[in-house]
Amino acid sequence: GEIFLNGSLDYDSGTKIYPFEITAKDNGDIPKEFRINCQINVLNVNNKEPTIDNEDNIPLVFLKTEGIVDNQFLTVIQISDDDSETFSATIENGSEYCTIE
Repeated sequence: GEIFLNGSLDYDSGTKIYPFEITAKDNGDIPKEFRINCQINVLNVNNKEPTIDNEDNIPLVFLKTEGIVDNQFLTVIQISDDDSETFSATIENGSEYCTIE
C-alpha cells in the first residue's frame, strides 16, 4: 500500500517525530494480523532566513567620536536563525571602516 500525508510537516513547529502503527489483516476463517510500529522523522531544511535583532526595522546608526583607533570595539549586534545553528555575517558595499567577527 501507499502512505500519504494528510497535512504538512514543519520541523520548526516543534513536532519532529510522528509515530503511527500499521496493521495488516487477512480475511481467513480465523483472521490473522500483523502490526508494526513506524514513525516519520522530520528533517530540518534551511527555509528560514537569518534575522538581525532590529525591532524598529530602521537602519542601524552607531555614533562614535573621531580619533578612535584601529580595532576599537564599536557595538554588538544580535543575529539569529530559527533553522540553522551556524551562519555568517558580512558587511556589504566593501566597507573599509569596520569588520564583523
